[in-house]
This record gives sequence, C-alpha cells and structure tokens, in this order.
Amino acid sequence: LDPAGPLYELNNKEQQLYYTDAKFVDVIHTSDELTGQGLGKFDPIGHMDFYPNGGRVQMEACNTAKEANASGDTLTELESPYYVTICNHKMSIKFFLHSILDCDYLSTKCEEYESLPICSSKGNPTAKMGFFAKSIKDIKPAQSKFYLKTSGNKPFC
Repeated sequence: LDPAGPLYELNNKEQQLYYTDAKFVDVIHTSDELTGQGLGKFDPIGHMDFYPNGGRVQMEACNTAKEANASGDTLTELESPYYVTICNHKMSIKFFLHSILDCDYLSTKCEEYESLPICSSKGNPTAKMGFFAKSIKDIKPAQSKFYLKTSGNKPFC
C-alpha cells in the first residue's frame, strides 16, 4: 500500500517490494514524493498497480477528512504542516479497507490519469482495486497503470 518513495530510492533494489516477491502483488499508489505532497513511489512495481485520483494527491478526501475529522487522525497530525502529505499516504490503507465491504473500486488501464475518460470509452481493460484485485491475462507486471476516480467522502466510493 503506497510504498514509501524515499526509502525505495535510497535502498538497494533487493530490499524493495517488487512483483517477484509474491504470487500476486497489488499496489495502491496514493501519493507521490515528487509532488512534495506525498511519500509514495509512483512507478509501477506490482502485478497490478492502482492509482486512485491519479495516484499523486488525494486532496478531496484529505480536505473532507480534515474538516470533519472523520479520518481518525490525531489532533497533532491535523495541526501538522505535513497533514496533506501524511493523509495522501494513509489513503491507500483507507481505500483497501473500504474495498472489503463498502466499495467496488473499478479502475481502467490507461497511460495517464488525464486520459481516463478516453481510456474508459475505448474499452480498455478494467480491474477491481483493493481486496478483490486479481491479475489480468496479458497485463505485464510493473508496466501497467490502472486509474480510477473516487469520492471525497467516506467510504470514498
């Protein structure tokens, strides 16, 4: 869940999560360290790599959680100047948990988030993100990105 980019960039490749580490590795990318608003690694590394809301910033969900304090974060975290960074990173956990009972997160294979409507209309391959994720035949590991748009309100479906 949103592998931490700073540690991935500094450590030996053998110490990083990669699709070769298990029969099925699915990754939910919710923040990107390169934007300055996240901690995650953006590159695909799993059998299936999911990028909710573009995979970089979960602004709508994080703003809603901050305003309503519905995220379960502590007051110290809410007051932190790094709140958005922390929230973006933590959203991968929340998406995964909500995928078990509440949400059917359907994603579409696409090169970039901005092209999601076009990719969806073309009938590109789709996949469920989260607990019910499965590999798809003919999708090469660590080479494909699956994007989806989520709600900004809990349970973020």
